[in-house]
Amino acid sequence: MHSVSIHAAGVWVTDAQGLVLAFRRSDSGRLGLPFGRVDPGEAPSAAAARECLEETGLAVALTGEAPFISPTPGGKPGATYRATLTGERRTPTHPEEGHPEWVTVATLLADTGFPAYMRGVVAHFGAPPPG
Repeated sequence: MHSVSIHAAGVWVTDAQGLVLAFRRSDSGRLGLPFGRVDPGEAPSAAAARECLEETGLAVALTGEAPFISPTPGGKPGATYRATLTGERRTPTHPEEGHPEWVTVATLLADTGFPAYMRGVVAHFGAPPPG
């Protein structure tokens, strides 16, 4: 149980090469991590997995590691969980929100539109750029 009320939740997923699961927003072309609002009565961990499935079509399992808590742009707490892919794929239900991509940490950080609050997620999970 979290001591703060979590407003939004998402996931941090990396592959064997250290690439990060992100998506390119169709409205702006900017990169983002699977992340979104926690619905009333929904556990933040369930919201994180749901958001990933909705935005990328990829199902995940959370690792059990404590989430990284950081403020969202509205100042409300958000939780990001480390997760792994389960292998299940579906058609994204929110394809207007973006197109999934595997990118380097350096690519995420070089995108000037990558949200500032997500930069804390990158620093916390600390996956260095490959090579």
